[in-house]
Amino acid sequence: MLYEKRDTARALTCLAGRLAALGAALVLPVAGPVAPAHAAATVCTVNGVAQPGPDIVGTNDADTIECSSVEAGHTVEALGGVDIITLTGPVDGNVRGGDGVDQITLTGGSAAVNGTGAVDGQAGDDVITIRSLVLGAVRGGQGDDDIRFADGSRMAARTDVRGARGADTITFEEGVDVSGLVEANEADDTIDVHGTVTSTGRVRGGDGDDSVHVHNNQGVVDARSGARDVCVVDMGTPCAR
Repeated sequence: MLYEKRDTARALTCLAGRLAALGAALVLPVAGPVAPAHAAATVCTVNGVAQPGPDIVGTNDADTIECSSVEAGHTVEALGGVDIITLTGPVDGNVRGGDGVDQITLTGGSAAVNGTGAVDGQAGDDVITIRSLVLGAVRGGQGDDDIRFADGSRMAARTDVRGARGADTITFEEGVDVSGLVEANEADDTIDVHGTVTSTGRVRGGDGDDSVHVHNNQGVVDARSGARDVCVVDMGTPCAR
């Protein structure tokens, strides 16, 4: 009888140890928020030829510039001509279209304009298409620019998007939340938000007769100073004026 009790006690102790080990193995660490990747170096090609930085310079003709990363403090200058700039990775530096009708695209995946990064179309009627994360600045520059935040793009409270000079069109597709600042600035501009302006979001027209449309406003929407401004909010907080 004594031996049976000892054997039972040993079996129970062994079973408890196995259960404890199994429980520890099943406890997985909770993943925190994924931080955006930062550019460790500048990796770009201009018309198929690698340029290491810190200054990536195009020509005054039509250029094709592709960058998988732009380091902080480094600059991509497309200069004149009808340029195509494709950004497929993190941008911590500056990307500038220069003169001419330029096309700048921030693809999905690891592409991102980080907090120190900026994309500026500069002079000309530029098309800027965003398909991923923007924590920094996007500028249309001088000209009638088309800035589009496509499905899959994201913003933060510190994101700064401005049309600058010219009659600009700034569009946020359905499913894209506006959490930072969007401002049209000068001339007769159009801002169309098909998604939601969050509680940290601010959408402003600027000088000129602007057209502002927001589907769902939980932040601040203001067409501002134009005498013939049109401001429409489908649901949520009405326009400020």
